Amino acid sequence: MTKADLDRKLGKLARTVRGILLPQNGGQVRTWESETPFAETVRATEGTRNTEELVRSLLLTADLLLKLRLDGSVDGRRKLRDWHGQWYAGGVSDPAISEVVIESLYVKSLAAIWLGLYFLGVPFGHPWERVRRWEDEKGGGLPSGACVAKAIGDIVRSARKRAMHKTANMLGEPAEQKVVEPNDGEDTTDTLVILSGWPIIIFKDLLVDRSGPDGAEDCASTLGRYYELLQLILYCRRGLPINYFVSEEVVARVLGVWSAKEDVKEGTRVQWREACEWLRSSVFNGCGKDGQAVYVIHEPKTPPCFINHSEGLFTYEQFKGAHMTELPMSASYMREVRRALYAQTFGDKKAPELESWRNLLSKDNDETRLFEGMWTRFNCPPG
Repeated sequence: MTKADLDRKLGKLARTVRGILLPQNGGQVRTWESETPFAETVRATEGTRNTEELVRSLLLTADLLLKLRLDGSVDGRRKLRDWHGQWYAGGVSDPAISEVVIESLYVKSLAAIWLGLYFLGVPFGHPWERVRRWEDEKGGGLPSGACVAKAIGDIVRSARKRAMHKTANMLGEPAEQKVVEPNDGEDTTDTLVILSGWPIIIFKDLLVDRSGPDGAEDCASTLGRYYELLQLILYCRRGLPINYFVSEEVVARVLGVWSAKEDVKEGTRVQWREACEWLRSSVFNGCGKDGQAVYVIHEPKTPPCFINHSEGLFTYEQFKGAHMTELPMSASYMREVRRALYAQTFGDKKAPELESWRNLLSKDNDETRLFEGMWTRFNCPPG
């Protein structure tokens, strides 16, 4: 299976996943108890024959890519270029393609394969293990798109699994899956901390399917965002503790406040109200429980980040205008000292800028006050 074939197949799978995760015509998002029934629904929708064919193709492609050694050898580069196909024109390789770009596309493809197998209910960790090893050896972070979304989803998933493990231990019941307990002396805060520059739990329109009818080169990123959202929904609906932050500037840009004219203010206000309602009803399945908060804040003092009990991830993906800003390596894992300090800082709900009316899940929240403040501060209609 070539890269183009992989894109087409994953593009179709992405549309299946979207139809299940985000029902059309305003349908309510289903309450998934775990990942297993979600994967079973995906398999049933795809059909047995198509599922088996796709799983076989993904495993064969994973085997092909995992056997390649990106050690700078001419043979490894040639084989990867051959597989990608589009790097060739008339059989002549493009000399402008750098080693960094080759490796970035390589790990993105591995992440795409992992995501495809995940949504089909097939556990196969080797592709992502190779990505993490590559990130650790190169020390340059993760490339944008599928790799970053997968890493974010993993941080949320790990936090949920740990909470389930602790609950099972207290009740004397077996956990759904074995979870590695933190080492002695490790900070064991239970609150998941997220400062988002791409707030998909508030604005589902940010999950627009970018895969075209013939499959898309960005379908892996689309699948990654669905994985990220699924993990957030599974976590939040269990009532687990979370501090989720998004800046007023990002919200204003998503709403289009930056360039809106006064006559569309009411329509923009309705869009904001609908986003808040979707957050509460579809992501949190209500107004949220004790320990859960989604704050709209002024000026964050750090880049977007995602922090659980054992890992922290910086990302530099942020909504700007009508698209996401992307850097070549747009995410990197935190060192432990920084992770622990950030977890402590952002886990403190007594900070003065965290008034309850800024928490979209609080009974005291004031959507109108937030909207009017953002409109006054950021509205700059074109002259």
